Amino acid sequence: MIPLRHYIVDYYPAPAPIRPADAPPGDGKEGRRGRLRSSMHETPAQRFSAVTGFERTSARDGRSEVRLRIAPRHLNELGIVHGGVLMALADEAIGMAAFSAVPPGTAVVTAELHVHFLLPARSGLLVAQGVIWRAGRRLVTGEATIDLYPEEGTPITVAKATGTWATVTQDVPLP
Repeated sequence: MIPLRHYIVDYYPAPAPIRPADAPPGDGKEGRRGRLRSSMHETPAQRFSAVTGFERTSARDGRSEVRLRIAPRHLNELGIVHGGVLMALADEAIGMAAFSAVPPGTAVVTAELHVHFLLPARSGLLVAQGVIWRAGRRLVTGEATIDLYPEEGTPITVAKATGTWATVTQDVPLP
């Protein structure tokens, strides 16, 4: 039997909402269209990516790259990177690539995501590369490859993912 280690979980406070400088003053209850307009102008680095430690290195023309230096908080009880961390990294990479492939004023949200966990990762640098296969009017599909760059040795692929993102516009807001 493998002994399970106990980890102290770090809880991070949610970042304060950011309003764009040109946004009209309001109480935050301006409805779905107002929320979409605000969210498309907020600083992404002050949201989920900052809490997880993801470093967005590039996103353009349907391709992206996101990096994560593995830390103890990313590990599960077995001492390997938690599957949820790899899934979130894949989601971030494909989502950024999708966002770079749609017209200005359009946001994207994950509709479905499939991740294949190939090998465990314990330490080093994870690099996720997202690529868009097709960007349609309503749906965007793509894939991500997550490679582990260990402190010593050659890089290896630890996960592959495919998914679909739905587009969100002023005319077709979130429900």
